[in-house]
Amino acid sequence: MKLELTKKELDHLTEIAIMANWLMTAHDVEEEERKQPYLELIHKIYKVASENGNKNIEFFEDLKIFEPNTEWEDSTMARKFIEEFEQQTFWEELVNKLADREMRKDLKGRKPKDFDEQFEIY
Repeated sequence: MKLELTKKELDHLTEIAIMANWLMTAHDVEEEERKQPYLELIHKIYKVASENGNKNIEFFEDLKIFEPNTEWEDSTMARKFIEEFEQQTFWEELVNKLADREMRKDLKGRKPKDFDEQFEIY
């Protein structure tokens, strides 16, 4: 199989790989085997980007992997998309948790009988 990309498309694919990598690993405490095929593909994308002129992708000899330079990664649209996602998620989660807390107060600790009761309280 052959995939032809313009330089701009490869740059966008590299940023998509940054976002995917962040999504899968941002909260990891230890490695998970199920993620390995995806991480290997991400590192393959980084390697291709490096081989095609992206000077912001570095090879780490000790790990035998390609990774984006942190300063560059922080300046990409990928980072902006990640930050927007985090902000939106934070506020949505906060609102939901506060609403749940208020509902539990209104129900004096018991769970709603059904969705209608829950909806009525909200």
